[in-house]
Parts: sequence; structure tokens; C-alpha cells
Amino acid sequence: SAKWLNGLQFTERDEPGFWELRGYHMYGDPWREQRYSSDP
Repeated sequence: SAKWLNGLQFTERDEPGFWELRGYHMYGDPWREQRYSSDP
């Protein structure tokens, strides 16, 4: 849960967030075992 919120940003398309910029997968489908950005 977030304790502090500095703002919200609404975009037209999906953009990488905090974890995605650090190497995690954009979608992270557990059934396809997508954990890191190098996973298919």
C-alpha cells in the first residue's frame, strides 16, 4: 500500500514504471512465467 502519493499521470499508451525500468517484465503474466524483461 502506498503511504505517500506525489501525483498521478494519465497516458495514452503503456509506459514503463518503477519496476519495469529496473528490468522487470511490462506485463508479467504468471502463466507464461514472465518475470524479467528478457523473458518471452
